[in-house]
Amino acid sequence: MKRRLRTKVIFINDGPGLLLGSMWDDYAKLENSRPGKILVATLRMVSERIAREWLLS
Repeated sequence: MKRRLRTKVIFINDGPGLLLGSMWDDYAKLENSRPGKILVATLRMVSERIAREWLLS
């Protein structure tokens, strides 16, 4: 049975490792696996990447 859940997943990394390349590539693949449902950011990116519209969509 399929359900139309509005669940979203946010991964927030608190460290510089996310921006080192391979880790960011892995997270970008994760985001692209479920467009609009998964978002990855560092603490510094939160205000730029997580919009109210995205959360409520």
